Amino acid sequence: MNIFDNANFLKKFYLEPGLVPPFVVQDWIGKCEDGLKEGVERDFIRIRDELFLDKRPCSNGDKKLYTATAGGPCSGKSTELDYEIYEGNDPRYQNSLIADPDRYVMEYMFTYRNLLRAYDKARLGVADASKQAYDRTRPGSNIIVNLLLNKAFNGGYNIVHGTTMTNDAVDSMLEKLGNKGYERRLLLCYADDETRVQAGEKRITSECHYQVDPSDFVTKGGAYPQKHGVYFNRGDDIRLMWKNAVNERAVKAAQYVGGLIIVHDEEAYAAYIRKYEADRKKLGSAGTTIPSFSDVEQVYVNRFKPSALRM
Repeated sequence: MNIFDNANFLKKFYLEPGLVPPFVVQDWIGKCEDGLKEGVERDFIRIRDELFLDKRPCSNGDKKLYTATAGGPCSGKSTELDYEIYEGNDPRYQNSLIADPDRYVMEYMFTYRNLLRAYDKARLGVADASKQAYDRTRPGSNIIVNLLLNKAFNGGYNIVHGTTMTNDAVDSMLEKLGNKGYERRLLLCYADDETRVQAGEKRITSECHYQVDPSDFVTKGGAYPQKHGVYFNRGDDIRLMWKNAVNERAVKAAQYVGGLIIVHDEEAYAAYIRKYEADRKKLGSAGTTIPSFSDVEQVYVNRFKPSALRM
């Protein structure tokens, strides 16, 4: 009997209070192919044991850290997250559980690797084989990540989360993290649609690596600006990252921390706001109203009144 049929497992891992609401995990279970479920179970146990092997829960009195990306597909999230982990000066990263469905989980799933055999690549071509493997194992990788997040959260570990942060559970998850004493550090990654399209094409044509569901490219790209009110209402250390071109690193446009709004690059900051306002106008034409960027910033400022300043 595998974990998806075991009521005790479901009760322990999916239904107990945790960071990720049960409906999120159960939705991914419903999308997972029956023939892959036992493999996903084995992958979960192996990846869980490996990722937690050298990690320790935070000691009493230590400030726990939750770092996450947010942004549409191909906006530079993975690259900037890696730079933050390996070049950032926060020692807590060395003792953080890294949960990323596409890279730190899927890349290490035997279920995924078994669909990328030489036979599959020869029969379908590398790009199509990669796409098929990604599409079939994506539910499993998200199941595993959500279980890892719940274990890390309930155990009081530092967490690094590679995600678009655009689903309906974002607000409740960030609220839970704050209530449990986590510092919430958010890397908000934005880019023009043309840049994201080029980045997606590069992944497939140059890197032979497929990690973007076409429907996600549109829906999550559109959902990202709609979540800014949540990010600025819940985040403790918020960083705006603007990506000018596919072959360039993103620029840190601004940072919001401790009640201060610190602009690091005026051009990137202006570009980020222009893109947000353009998306706001597009959403408005389709009947969805979101606040202006200045109003979103005010949400942050109001949390720290009267001391918040622009620098």
